[in-house]
Amino acid sequence: MASRKHGVSYKTLLAWRDRFLKGGEAALKGKGPDAQVKALENKNRQLKEALAEMALRVEVLKKLRRLG
Repeated sequence: MASRKHGVSYKTLLAWRDRFLKGGEAALKGKGPDAQVKALENKNRQLKEALAEMALRVEVLKKLRRLG
């Protein structure tokens, strides 16, 4: 038996198998790591856009302060 050969209990081997199968199902449904990466990339893009907008506002306020 593979579990004895590698010094792992049969129960642990079954738990690993179940986690592997659930992960595969989630990936096929679009809920796996790829979906998480895309969600994080999207959030990163939104934050970069917000940062750029704030930096622009700061520059405008600095120029207005110098003029006034």
